[in-house]
Amino acid sequence: MKLILPFVIFAVSFNVKSYQPISFEEFVSECTSDLAKFARYKRHCSSYLFGYLDASKSNSKYSNCLSKETPETLLEKLKLLLVNNTKLGKYKFNDGLKESVANICKKSTNKVVNADK
Repeated sequence: MKLILPFVIFAVSFNVKSYQPISFEEFVSECTSDLAKFARYKRHCSSYLFGYLDASKSNSKYSNCLSKETPETLLEKLKLLLVNNTKLGKYKFNDGLKESVANICKKSTNKVVNADK
């Protein structure tokens, strides 16, 4: 019993750590860092952003705005937004992504409206 207890504590603490929410800034920095050059990281970032874009294009008020985006172009825009608005980095990942997409689409809508005038 004394031998099993440390392993149980280790397993529980490892699982708790692995499910900690990631901040928006951590996600963007990990996906744009030198680590992103490795296939595993690139695949993780691209897969998540592809899924997010796919879901947003099919049933979101931002579907028109996101129709031409790819995971790579979206990641570049997220990186620029994070540089210009550091408070986004403090958000949890999903909240930061939603806020960023809203900002991206607001800017693209303003460009279309101004171009029409």
